[in-house]
Amino acid sequence: MLPRLRKHMDKEQMLTGIYTTKWFLQCFIDRTPFTLTLRLWDIYMLEGEKLLTAFAYAALKIHRKRLLKLQLEDLREFIQEDLGETFYLPDDTVVEHLQTAMSELRSKKLDFPPPAKSEELPKKALGLERPVLLLPLQPDPSTLELQHQPEKESPKTTPPPPPSTKTALLLLLGRLRSPIIPLAGPSPRCYRPQTP
Repeated sequence: MLPRLRKHMDKEQMLTGIYTTKWFLQCFIDRTPFTLTLRLWDIYMLEGEKLLTAFAYAALKIHRKRLLKLQLEDLREFIQEDLGETFYLPDDTVVEHLQTAMSELRSKKLDFPPPAKSEELPKKALGLERPVLLLPLQPDPSTLELQHQPEKESPKTTPPPPPSTKTALLLLLGRLRSPIIPLAGPSPRCYRPQTP
């Protein structure tokens, strides 16, 4: 759509990811003057995400003559910093250019990206969480050892022991539907005072 500008940007190694990431993720906040950003957000609420590509195209088209004269570092500074302070045109004029760009992209069926390929689609349903079963930590009688703790020392907090062998095997075999997460609580070890 802008072949000369694209060739120049490629020659200067100004990749689109350098400047469009913040444009698209932040909906042009800090990349256009604040008054223009508010207008863009209004249009975004009305038109949806097609505003993002249309405004990116309009911004490049509006400033293409200046961009063709700049080297890499100046390109980056102009696109990422200078346009955030002033767009060099009144907001109404920019919105008119945006409307023209949206019409142009719509007529060429470029206002939305093409449908995703099958390998780009998610394989599993999104947003589903596996339930987690929370149980208090219980001592395993088979591994429970009686330990001695002198009365003079204060009891030390020890991390909870790893899951029992049976629990680990059930998790590995997939028979336990969700992992057991121990709740914080007293250590499962038993202490017996030292006998003389």
